[in-house]
Amino acid sequence: MKQSDRIVVCQLGNPLLANTNISLQIHSAVNNYSAIQADPLIFFINVTSDNPDSKILSTEIVLPIFSIPELDLIAVAKPEQIAPDTSDNVI
Repeated sequence: MKQSDRIVVCQLGNPLLANTNISLQIHSAVNNYSAIQADPLIFFINVTSDNPDSKILSTEIVLPIFSIPELDLIAVAKPEQIAPDTSDNVI
């Protein structure tokens, strides 16, 4: 995987009004995922601001990735392995 395949750059525009909230949705797809537990997805978010009062300019979001397999196994033997004795012989 190339580095460019792993980075998303989103420019929202500037200036934003005071106390403005923004929400983002990032959709991703995983190819050939067969592991029970894998490395987490880690998102590093950096914000650039000209506002001198801005203190928190970066954060990290860690999303653990795991799968829980569920398996129901129902089986029928064919041909039947146990056959009842249907003879009329009495011992």
